[in-house]
Amino acid sequence: MVPEKIQITVKLPVELHDQLTTAIKDNKYHNMTIAVVAALEKLLSEDTEMSSEVQKLTIELQKNAVTFDYMKQLNDEKDRHIETLKNELIKSEHDKEDLKNTYSNYFLQVQTLINKPVNALTGNKITKEIKALPATKPWWKLW
Repeated sequence: MVPEKIQITVKLPVELHDQLTTAIKDNKYHNMTIAVVAALEKLLSEDTEMSSEVQKLTIELQKNAVTFDYMKQLNDEKDRHIETLKNELIKSEHDKEDLKNTYSNYFLQVQTLINKPVNALTGNKITKEIKALPATKPWWKLW
């Protein structure tokens, strides 16, 4: 069976008509109808291919957007973690300085205690009292 056909009237630009006529003369097409139908079919198939390609690119773009959002979230989380670590480092530096000051004060106190005279540590009163006891009394009469 021969497919049904509908006759249409189309106004073409002169250059396009000349190109179709040249294609028919070069035996690419048998007549003008076949050339126009082939051109229309090709145009429609390109639109279909183009729309399927657009759909594929749209899906790929959506996947990339999800990946981008995930990477951005990871990057933000990393930045927050870096800031936390910086703050902890600053705090540890302050703690280190405080600890140095504490040890410095402690060792200064120890040094002061070491440098104190021995009499001050043993107490001058006890030494004087022992010296003040008369040497003539026997030891049992101290009480």
